[in-house]
Amino acid sequence: MSEKWIGRSALENIKPYSPGKSVSSVEKELGLSEIYKMASNENAIGPSKKLLQQLMKSFYQCIFTQMVIANF
Repeated sequence: MSEKWIGRSALENIKPYSPGKSVSSVEKELGLSEIYKMASNENAIGPSKKLLQQLMKSFYQCIFTQMVIANF
């Protein structure tokens, strides 16, 4: 008996993770002698304003919860 995937069909089309290029391969490809490489999941502009706002909101909720618990 074969098992059938019953998850969301959109997930079936996700491509597997492909690691970033190594520093040496980028240097060779672009003809550079010195490069600074970020991790494959980083970007040069940082997190969005919306993300930072949500992180701060979550942080303050955690702090408030801890303060309430500590006062009991």
